[in-house]
Amino acid sequence: MSSYQWTPPGREAPGLTYCFCKTCGVRLYATGDAEFMGGRFYALAVATFDNVSTDELAAVPLRFIDNRHDRFDRAPEDIRLM
Repeated sequence: MSSYQWTPPGREAPGLTYCFCKTCGVRLYATGDAEFMGGRFYALAVATFDNVSTDELAAVPLRFIDNRHDRFDRAPEDIRLM
């Protein structure tokens, strides 16, 4: 495991710390602190989970973020494939 920090354009400090596999490069999770997200948060890559059913995922609070359009305060318009 390794990590790096990303500073969004227009900001002075990093917004997220990404943790990833330094062998293959897959991002496993990120941590951050944002008021609109409720403070400190963890962003988990659901695709990296083993043996987790959709029923188990439905039992926890999931929040989809539109990273593609840098709209971190809302879900993407289409979440059918997530």
